[in-house]
Amino acid sequence: MSLDVAMSPELSLVFPTPILSRTLFSGSFNEKLGRIVLNHRRNGEGSRLSGGGWQSASDVLSWSDLELKLLLAEVLGAVQRINAVPAKPSDWNPEVCGSVTGNHIPYRGCAWANVNGDSHYNPIRVQAGYQWCAIYHVATGRPAAERSMNGMLEIMDPRPAAPFANLERFAFGQPLEIEPKPGLVVIFPAWLQYCVHPFFGMGRDGTPHFHHHEHYSRRGVVAPLELRCSPFACPGERQGSLFRHPRRGKIGGR
Repeated sequence: MSLDVAMSPELSLVFPTPILSRTLFSGSFNEKLGRIVLNHRRNGEGSRLSGGGWQSASDVLSWSDLELKLLLAEVLGAVQRINAVPAKPSDWNPEVCGSVTGNHIPYRGCAWANVNGDSHYNPIRVQAGYQWCAIYHVATGRPAAERSMNGMLEIMDPRPAAPFANLERFAFGQPLEIEPKPGLVVIFPAWLQYCVHPFFGMGRDGTPHFHHHEHYSRRGVVAPLELRCSPFACPGERQGSLFRHPRRGKIGGR
């Protein structure tokens, strides 16, 4: 089933890009999740990023904490619902949003956590080799009000020539800017370029990410977590890959 949108018999919107944004958890859940990540940071694990933040080892899938397992289940469920959208009408279950008969896809991947403090940021990146990227915001600290784009998640328009089309009332070439909020998850195709703007303020900003190519990945910001997924071996296991020795774990298989 095509995802193109027919505005009229003569006019259609094409090149659709699915992006999901919703709140999963709040309150004490995110507080516990933030403490889990910060404990790993205090234990001396991980490394410092070029943008000034901290990143854990890519072994988050091996962490035994209940909060991580619950979060993972919610994210994977959301990814499966997105996978169901382009299904044939005959396979669609109208009683369950995003539910499709036999549409379940097992994912495998690796994951890590990030922590951004004052003036820290995450430069433009793309998760090549994966299907989905999911970012879960654990905490956002107390951002300085006078700073524009403070800690904002920015997803770039993937059409390279779109910025040259300055058409009134059309946002061609304009990025999607998302204000981070605790508990907010954003899931989008992993081939989209994205970045996190510098955070200025008190406390830390935290978000987990998940990247799927029939696998998964996730990343986070007050203690950000990042996961990557593919139906094949993790790219980190390939010679010359950016990621070294990630521990794999199968998720959502039947």
